[in-house]
Amino acid sequence: MADQDSVRRLPGPTDGLGRVETGPIQIGEDWPGLFIRGDSAFGLAMSLKAVLTYLEEHPDAGRQVFFAVSDLKSLYKLIIAQVIIGAPEICKAKEDQQPPKLDIEV
Repeated sequence: MADQDSVRRLPGPTDGLGRVETGPIQIGEDWPGLFIRGDSAFGLAMSLKAVLTYLEEHPDAGRQVFFAVSDLKSLYKLIIAQVIIGAPEICKAKEDQQPPKLDIEV
C-alpha cells in the first residue's frame, strides 16, 4: 500500500449522480479502485482492529493468514490517521479544535 502523508483532494463529481458512495470507482483511465466513505471507514477500522487484536491474542489462528496481517495493519492505520483524524485536521481552521487522540497501535 502506498504511504499517504495527506488527503488527496479531487474536485467533486460532475456526472450528476451526487456524492460518491462507498464502492468501486475509476478515476480517468487509471485502474478501478475501492472508495470507502469517511462515515463507513470508522466502522471498517474498528472491525480491522478487532480482527488484528484477536490474531495477536491467538497466534495459532493467525498462522494461516500471517501474510495479510501487515496489509490489515497498514489499512487500519491509514483509516485512523488520514480519515478519522485527518478529516478533523482539514476542518480545524473552521472549528479551531484538535483531532481526537486514538490508539493506532495494534
